[in-house]
Amino acid sequence: GMPLRLAQSSCACGADWTIVQSLEKVDRVKQFVGYSFISGRLINESRFSLFFNSMNFAFVALANGMRYSKRSRAAAESLTPKVKIWEYNSRLIGANLNLREKRFLAHCELEDGEEITAHCPNPGAMKGFGLETKPSVVLTKSTDTKRKLPWTLECVKVKDNWVNCNTMLPNRVIAAALRQRAIPELDDYVSVQSEVKYGTQNSRIDFVLTSADGVETYLEVKSVTLREDFAGNQPVATFPDCKSTRGKKHMEELRDICQKKNKKSVVLLFVNRTDVNAFAPSNLDPDYKRAFYDAVASGVKPLPYVFETDPETGEVFLYGQTLPVLEEHQTPELEKKRKPSSKRSTRVNKKKKK
Repeated sequence: GMPLRLAQSSCACGADWTIVQSLEKVDRVKQFVGYSFISGRLINESRFSLFFNSMNFAFVALANGMRYSKRSRAAAESLTPKVKIWEYNSRLIGANLNLREKRFLAHCELEDGEEITAHCPNPGAMKGFGLETKPSVVLTKSTDTKRKLPWTLECVKVKDNWVNCNTMLPNRVIAAALRQRAIPELDDYVSVQSEVKYGTQNSRIDFVLTSADGVETYLEVKSVTLREDFAGNQPVATFPDCKSTRGKKHMEELRDICQKKNKKSVVLLFVNRTDVNAFAPSNLDPDYKRAFYDAVASGVKPLPYVFETDPETGEVFLYGQTLPVLEEHQTPELEKKRKPSSKRSTRVNKKKKK
C-alpha cells in the first residue's frame, strides 16, 4: 500500500527514516517490534505495519508525520528497537586513555586535565580498541574508601562506536534481563540460580534456569568486544580476542551437559558494540573456534545479542533480535601449523645423538 511505496521510494533516494512511537500488532507476529531493511535501507518503528511473508520481516512506514534521522545508524541497529535493561548507579565521566599498563591499570586524563589511574576490568588483550591512539573513554568513580583505585574504566570510543570493556557488566545486565524476561529464548523458567558448579572440569556456570517441568537450561555469558571485517567488508563480532583456554573448556562443558536428559545449554554472546551484523568465533584462538562449532553441532544454542551503553545517561540497552551466527565455511580458514624445517630437525637429531 501507500506506506510501503513511500518507504521504498524514500530509501531508494538514500534516506534513513526514523519512525516514531510504536508498531501495531501484526497477525502471526507475537509482540513484534522491530526494524527492517527495505532496499538495503533502514526503517524503524511505525504506526503502520505490514507483514511481508517472503522477507519474513515487518515492513513499516508512516503515511504522514515522518521525519528524517540524520544520524547514521549502525549495522546491528537494523535488527530491532532497543530496550533499556540496566543503568549505572553512578555518573559516567569522560576522559582520555593515555596508557593501559599491566592489563589492569588504565592511566587517564580527565576533561579538567587531572591525571588519574583507573582499574581496567578486562583481562583480555583488548584487541581492536585502538588503545595506542589515546581514545576517549568514560569512567565511573566509587565512593568506597577502601578501594585502592576508586576509578573504573567502563567504555572506550572506537571510531564512532562506544564499546563497553567492563567484563563484569554482562552478568549484571543479563541477571536484570532475566528478571524482566526480556530474552524470548530464555523466558520459560520458574527459578534462576547463579554461579553453579557443574561438569567434569571444575567449572561454574553463570546461570541455571529451571522450568516448571524440571528442565534445566545452563547459560554461559561471554563478553564480546572485537570486530573483524570478513570478506566483502562484512563487519563481524568475534570472540575471543586472544587465546582462551577457559572459553574452550566452557564450550566443552556445555556440549557435554546438553547430552543429558532434561538439560539444555546456551551460550549468550554479549556483543558490546552496534557496528556489526553477524557473529563468529575468532581465528585468534583456533582451539576455541573448533570447540564452538563442535558444541553448536552437538546441541548448544548460541545467542549473540547486541547491547549498547549510553555514555551520557549510563543506560544499557538490549537490541531484541539475535545476530546471525556464521557457519564455519563462511569464516576465514584457520592457518595450518607449519612443520619444522628439515634442517632444523636434522640439527635436533644430531644433538640427541651426541
